[in-house]
Amino acid sequence: MSIRAAVTRGLGVLMAGAISAALLVLPASAAPRDVALPSAAADHYAPVFPAALTLAQGTSWLENALSLRTAALDTLSNSVGSVTNLTASDRSALAGLVQGAASGISALSQKVPTDTTVAQLHQDAVAMIGYHVLSLLTPQVTRVVAIDSQLASYHSLLQQVTVLEAAITAAQQAKRNVSQPKSEDVELRQHLNDVNSQLSGLTASLLALSPASWPAPENVLKNASRSTSVAAHDLSVANGDVTEIVSQLAHPAPRTSSLRQALDALKRAIEPTV
Repeated sequence: MSIRAAVTRGLGVLMAGAISAALLVLPASAAPRDVALPSAAADHYAPVFPAALTLAQGTSWLENALSLRTAALDTLSNSVGSVTNLTASDRSALAGLVQGAASGISALSQKVPTDTTVAQLHQDAVAMIGYHVLSLLTPQVTRVVAIDSQLASYHSLLQQVTVLEAAITAAQQAKRNVSQPKSEDVELRQHLNDVNSQLSGLTASLLALSPASWPAPENVLKNASRSTSVAAHDLSVANGDVTEIVSQLAHPAPRTSSLRQALDALKRAIEPTV
């Protein structure tokens, strides 16, 4: 080995050693940290904080998570206060649930900036998740709102049945073929019965859910989602049945005054929903 090569190799070894030594004496705060945190929207179970999490990192994450829930609660509160088809008792019950969670989240939002340890932050994170604003309260409110809206449509259609059958009777007395309207009427009743079956007692079950019993409410929420989806389909078909019956009775144009009056009454009854 030449003198130059030996010197070059020696310098390389010395530089590598110096770099390694420098890394060993770096302050702990400069070392890479594994701070993978769950999504701020994660709401089912208490978060696990990484061992290397700093107070600043934990505070930032928790403040973001609390802000997300505050925004969701504001949206829920506005919805509960503005939707038109909520019954008075359901509106009151939902408003109470939203306000209760909002008070708790607000208190945590004020406390977190004063926390001085990661352990305190974790306790606050566990308390935040305990309200289950996103996993329970949000679907709880939206399902009840949807159910009350569907029940309003159901009762409106139910009230139309008497008027509808009066029109079919008038058409039959006018010597019209009413076999198809009668068939549609039977289907209409079947779909309305199904809506009633799907939604009966569902609101009470949803309002009875509590964050303290999590995760048991998940099954109730899933069942409510399926029921409202089925009810929405039945209501859509039922409205289609009404529209079809009106069309069948109106063509050809009625010749008797009783049928014309019956059709006018039917059209007035269904105008808001079809």
